[in-house]
Amino acid sequence: MRERFGLPAPEARIGRVAADFLLTACAAPDAVLSRATRRGGAPTVPARWLTRLSTFLRGQRAATWPEGLALPDNPAPAWAAQLDQPAAAPVPATRPRPAPPRAARPARVSVTEVATLLADPYAFYARRMLHLAPLDPIDAQIGAAEYGEVVHDAMAQFLRTIGPHALPGDAAALWDAAATKAMDKAALRPSLRAFWTPRLSRIGAFIREQEAALRHTTPLARTHQEVKAEAVISGITLHGRADRVDECAAGGVLILDYKTGALPSNKEVETGAQPQLPLEALLAAHGAFQGIPAADTRSMAYWKLTGGVPPGEVMQIEEMANLMAQAEEMLDSIAKTLLRGDAPFTARPHPGRQARGTDYDHLARRAEWQDSP
Repeated sequence: MRERFGLPAPEARIGRVAADFLLTACAAPDAVLSRATRRGGAPTVPARWLTRLSTFLRGQRAATWPEGLALPDNPAPAWAAQLDQPAAAPVPATRPRPAPPRAARPARVSVTEVATLLADPYAFYARRMLHLAPLDPIDAQIGAAEYGEVVHDAMAQFLRTIGPHALPGDAAALWDAAATKAMDKAALRPSLRAFWTPRLSRIGAFIREQEAALRHTTPLARTHQEVKAEAVISGITLHGRADRVDECAAGGVLILDYKTGALPSNKEVETGAQPQLPLEALLAAHGAFQGIPAADTRSMAYWKLTGGVPPGEVMQIEEMANLMAQAEEMLDSIAKTLLRGDAPFTARPHPGRQARGTDYDHLARRAEWQDSP
């Protein structure tokens, strides 16, 4: 085939390279033959001519060279290895405990950051005080975060359309319109849109069922989406944005949070490791939500909206009063020790509390100290 294309035979190129090598090697007082033993993390195979040369020379024996003409090992690789050796025994890094001055500590924290402060204060320190954030990979694909934004946007538009009263007869069409508008806003490519459309349709059926049941048992006066809140509690400013807050006709509010990923476990909620909803209820009690008067929270729940099988799930939060008191106590402790005190921002101080995300573990060199006390 190469001959028909008018290309030279491979043997001719190999011969030219061998001749160039021979002339270069013979012209130098010393010649070092080297090759990479690994490439891209995988082992490599030596060039055939290098293997043949080495084999040929090892087989040449004479009275002058009883050991043959085998190529001697060069000491240079050993020198390179020695450059990587530490001057003394390696000392593993210790668990980082930065303690900035009080004036440098933030006096403003979000409801979602409280969970980070409980599980991994160092991650909070790295993001909020060092202003370090992971970079998105080049040509990153649309994934879970973008899907969550589309679902939240569709929910907000649907609820604004139907209002707080009983579901209208064309609720299914209204949901489809809201989902379509949310996907249009996200400018999805056709393949992703075709994949997400049936999932959003299944979410719509689940939402309509839940909304009908909710409005039947608890008549609503008003419903608010993506509502912001801010209040000074324990000397710091606690702020957040609730996915949904409903004002009940009989008084009080309902707080809902949508999740398109994993829900927090019952243990995480009960132990206060995930205090987002109790803190939002605390903000509601302080009248912190924009356009909503101070009110007691009658119900808190997570709605898991995946569009899979099943398309959704409801996780109702029980013992709200105890969880709110616990969350307020934790917030007060964090404010006094970390945000208005001198306590260090220790990396993952509680083995039983798992922080969500590992963006700062490499910066904290966690692998070096995670098994030590």
